[in-house]
Amino acid sequence: MNNVALWQLGDELAKVYDAVMSDADSETGEVDVAALFALDAADEAFQEKAAKTGKLVRFLLSEADKLKQEEDRAKVLRQKYENRAKSIKEYLDICLKGAGIRKIDRFPADCIISFRKSVKVLIDDEGVLPDSFCRIKREPDKTAIGNAIKAGETVPGAHAEELDNIQLK
Repeated sequence: MNNVALWQLGDELAKVYDAVMSDADSETGEVDVAALFALDAADEAFQEKAAKTGKLVRFLLSEADKLKQEEDRAKVLRQKYENRAKSIKEYLDICLKGAGIRKIDRFPADCIISFRKSVKVLIDDEGVLPDSFCRIKREPDKTAIGNAIKAGETVPGAHAEELDNIQLK
């Protein structure tokens, strides 16, 4: 039974249950003992497979969590290196400008240092900028929408849907 899919075991369980119910004595409700054993076996096989499937889900989520923690650790490390590089680059900038040197290209050929002109736009007061120079991000406030729907309001373009979520412990 290990090679049988969970959905197949579910179908088998439903068939056995239907057979037990249809074979039950209509007057007394008595059920054949062999049919009950078959129902118990089908139920046990289904539950065992479902439990193993749930265990697999928990394992995969655990592995994903480990990777997330590693990503977080790597992100902190990356930021540390970037900040250190930025600090050293600022130090180099100050030293070169202090010495009046604009270009170094005679030593290691894999590192040419020079300055280039660029323009940086600085915002003095966002409040006075014309709308044509602003981006406005519009996104739904799901919390407010949910609260409105709970309060009995109709929200055009939105609705609430009750879900039945699986929980694995």
